[in-house]
Amino acid sequence: AIYDSLPYEERSRKENERLEAIAERLRLRFRKYLQVLRTNKITVENLYKFHVKQPITLGYSCCAMPCKEFQWHSLYGCKIARHTSCDLIPPSIPRGAFNPGRNLTEVWRSNIQYFPSLKWQYFISMEGLHNEYPANSFSHPVRRRHRHHRHQGLDVFLHTIQPQRKYVVIVMDHGNSMSVTQLRTAKAITKHLIASFSDNDRIGVIGLSSKPVYPRSDPCLPHTMVPATFETRFYFSKFVDSLEKVDSTTNHTLGFLRAFEMIEDLLASDSITENAMILYVSRGLLSSLTEAKEVMDIVAVHNAKTGHKVIINTYAVIDDGKTIMYEKSFLKDVAYQNFARYEVPYRLPTPVIRGIMMAINSTQDLSSSVGRFYLPLNRTAEDDPVFSLPYIDEADGALTMSLSQPCVHTLPDQPDLHHLIGLVGVDLHMEDVAQDVTYYSHADNSYAFIVTTQGYTIMHPSFQRPLRTSVQPMHTDIRHFEQHAGFLQVRSAILSQEEGDTTLLLYVTNQTGHDEQWVQVEHTARYFWKKVESVPFIVVIKSYYEKREQKQLKNILMHSQPELLYHRLDLFPNDKMCYHLKQLATPDVTTVFLSANSFLNPFEHLSEEETKRSVQSYIAYLKDDTRLITNPGLKTEVRNDVAATGRISEEWLRRHKASDFNDYIVRRYVATPSGVLRTFPGTLLDKMYDPTKREWYNRAMEYPGHVTLSAPYLDVGGAGYIVTISHTIFEGKPAALHSPLDKVVAVMGMDITLGYFHKLLATHIKICEHKGIRCFLMDDRGYLIAHPGLIDPTGKGPAEQRHITHMEPLVANDILNHRGFVQKRLCNRYNDRTVQRYFLFNTTFTGTLTNLVHGEQCARYQITHIPGTNTFLGLVNHTCDTATAFCPCSMYDRLCLNCKRMEQTECECPCECPLEMDFCSGLLLDSAIGVCMNYIGSHWSIGVCMKLHWSHLV
Repeated sequence: AIYDSLPYEERSRKENERLEAIAERLRLRFRKYLQVLRTNKITVENLYKFHVKQPITLGYSCCAMPCKEFQWHSLYGCKIARHTSCDLIPPSIPRGAFNPGRNLTEVWRSNIQYFPSLKWQYFISMEGLHNEYPANSFSHPVRRRHRHHRHQGLDVFLHTIQPQRKYVVIVMDHGNSMSVTQLRTAKAITKHLIASFSDNDRIGVIGLSSKPVYPRSDPCLPHTMVPATFETRFYFSKFVDSLEKVDSTTNHTLGFLRAFEMIEDLLASDSITENAMILYVSRGLLSSLTEAKEVMDIVAVHNAKTGHKVIINTYAVIDDGKTIMYEKSFLKDVAYQNFARYEVPYRLPTPVIRGIMMAINSTQDLSSSVGRFYLPLNRTAEDDPVFSLPYIDEADGALTMSLSQPCVHTLPDQPDLHHLIGLVGVDLHMEDVAQDVTYYSHADNSYAFIVTTQGYTIMHPSFQRPLRTSVQPMHTDIRHFEQHAGFLQVRSAILSQEEGDTTLLLYVTNQTGHDEQWVQVEHTARYFWKKVESVPFIVVIKSYYEKREQKQLKNILMHSQPELLYHRLDLFPNDKMCYHLKQLATPDVTTVFLSANSFLNPFEHLSEEETKRSVQSYIAYLKDDTRLITNPGLKTEVRNDVAATGRISEEWLRRHKASDFNDYIVRRYVATPSGVLRTFPGTLLDKMYDPTKREWYNRAMEYPGHVTLSAPYLDVGGAGYIVTISHTIFEGKPAALHSPLDKVVAVMGMDITLGYFHKLLATHIKICEHKGIRCFLMDDRGYLIAHPGLIDPTGKGPAEQRHITHMEPLVANDILNHRGFVQKRLCNRYNDRTVQRYFLFNTTFTGTLTNLVHGEQCARYQITHIPGTNTFLGLVNHTCDTATAFCPCSMYDRLCLNCKRMEQTECECPCECPLEMDFCSGLLLDSAIGVCMNYIGSHWSIGVCMKLHWSHLV
């Protein structure tokens, strides 16, 4: 009624304007970061010119810095020293090597002053020297090694200095000639090489003893190379870790034969002009005096077939103190392809390209030895900046993107000859890069996402916020998220055209009425896209179009409303403050919380401290009915949302004074799509809190017009286990004639103690107190809201995420036979690379469900849907002392016990399986499964989630 009485005005859809604004903000953001990168590059190149005349070599080791110089900084997630840079210096670095770190410090510090959202800045030389700003304590030894290798020798470094596609086969010896130390070293070398590649490269890995072994059973792996995606590198590294010493002699000849066959297969299928490489990691011990000639003969014959396009690098794995002169000589001859020494004839007049042989006796400093395997490729790095895909930075565990660019030195008398110095790079917070899409909050059935020009998804509503991401996300093509018939044509247009828009007709099968008839409903989705200038990213807005007018709140005045109080009670204390449970609160006034979603620059808001002055500027702007005070950085809709929710305050206070349920109601609140949250009692909240990402908000939006209950969870405010009841608020209409298709302008919620629901069942359903009778409430996913086992003092006590399969396996086994009532479902979750298995209960079910098979049962049950909610009421009569049914559940994690099988009638707890890739095709093994998505407008179930409908049931 309050929202129905508010003034509204008509407005037109402005997707194109929003798209232009997001693309422009992204362009400006990257322009400043590319400007920083360019400045650093020019500085390094100028310093190198001085170095040629007067060496610049002064170093300052990160590991030698006093601990007192470092301080924790939230923006970096670790201890840093902003006053200086420091160096990671390889032990084998040549004397007099170029070290510009001390001269770069002032430039880097100046960049931070102008652009405080920058993360790391660094320079990495070709000799392996690593200058980094701010100085990092690298206090954890694992992190120290990883940071040293994170760029140098790994994918960012290699992709920057050698951006062309690389074709590489890695062969690792694990035969009986390898000692324990040698095998450990060989594994470290091989994993370092695997980690060097990026998605554009093609690689193969062979484990070699008397016969070759391959990473997985994919039929292509013994024959060809596959894209070096993150998943490929991850699984190949796990395969290397799993290799054990085999009690048989290494067949070097067979190893090279299989490696060449991989390359020949690729050359036969693709028109490749680049050279290929074989990286051979072995002790080099031969089984006979003639084997060396046999190896060289295989190399000569098969390299001739490729036109001498194959370069061979060998890595002699040695133990200190052991003489292996002949083995090193053999591996060097293989790298040089020295056929003459073994009287093997050349098959082609074209000269071979010599590789390199390296003797490795330690896993330290691999970047400056093994990491330089690319040198024989002899390709000049391009001058363009390189954009990495998002990855988890081990220094702080945050999602990060790197920009890097090669540095070159040109001699005045030889302008065409470029000497590669190294690279400069800057690391960016993905929360900063993608903030305009992450916090896109228009409540008109639209959402935004970002893809690369190759189609990889950078940000999408189904992703977690970067700040909440702690696991390396899967680099996934956008077609896996937009699984509509006809989307491949849309994808092609998005990737090929600078900007445009197109319409896609979607079909969803839905139920109508109670006659169990199914009809196909049409929905229209329109895609708008624009390529960001000078950046390999494309911004897309997808909007669901319906034939109804668009309205928005008209200017709402604040002068007649109660006092506007911001949630920062710690900054503005008053006499009426108290502790509500464990939270600082105001018992008779609501408070307003503005989440990051409410700000034009969410990342800036999250990374900067809120002060009295900033809070005062918010309040002054929000209370200004004249509209003359300057906006302090809030989105335009925030002011009206604050004013509209303020109308609810007096009603809450009135109900609180008159309610008989105050012993059970913990708090009341209302949230809007713009991120405004008003709570009663007024409460101090964490800055990172985002109401629009919470379960209670999304479930209400999933069921507009219904009362939704969440499963119990532990209250951060100290109220114990609570259940949230939430409901949508629709935009105002005359006579309040609303329907679930109306626009949702807010979600109202109320936290209630878990004990209340048990009291409710006991009070109103007397049979629940009888011996052998158990009553329960569960939501539409099968999670229990109330059950005697949740509060049983003799049990484990209340627990979160307790499912009916945990608590009532007899009932669960039977209801799975009712396909019209419950279905087992799958969805892909790319944030943590898992396939989620879950239950979906039919909220359109009418009547009472009971045992499918009549007769003597240990558990007789009845379940019915509570109309107007997402909740079901159940009653179980147990007549046996012991259960005779079992639903498999992991006791340690959520891993499914059998990921190869899922049957509708087989009971199992909600669980997850690894999301795996077919290396042969580069596609997901479960690519046809929909993506696990959060709520998106009133069409949450359209598209990738359309499989959730009961379309094939009778």
